[in-house]
Amino acid sequence: MVGGRPLLGAARIPGSPAYFPLLASRMLAEGNRPDTALAFLQEMTARETDPRRKTILEERIRRVIVERDLQSMETAIVEYTSRVGAPPRNLADLVRSGILARIPEEPYGGRYLMTPDGGVRSDRAPRERLKVFRRR
Repeated sequence: MVGGRPLLGAARIPGSPAYFPLLASRMLAEGNRPDTALAFLQEMTARETDPRRKTILEERIRRVIVERDLQSMETAIVEYTSRVGAPPRNLADLVRSGILARIPEEPYGGRYLMTPDGGVRSDRAPRERLKVFRRR
């Protein structure tokens, strides 16, 4: 998604609206670029002097980490299913098969779990995924 890149630049402008970094990181995470979103948010957090805005940015970092991890594990599930011919029973199957080196550490102190429909979720992070809202 190209929309995140112009917002990255706009968010770096002193005095820009506080929501620009949040929107840019959401767009990058949805566009399968969570590592770019994380680097951007870490840079913004390091420069932020307003404690309230810094707290908001730190929360967004945790949300982007969850989104990155979920995307990675969802990709691993697809690969496992393609290789084995059946979905994994649990996330440990992805590690045992060598597709994942390890199950990522959940940034809210929780765990990642497989859902009955074969997806992945955190047991602690907000349920809503980082998606840009669109009209249907």
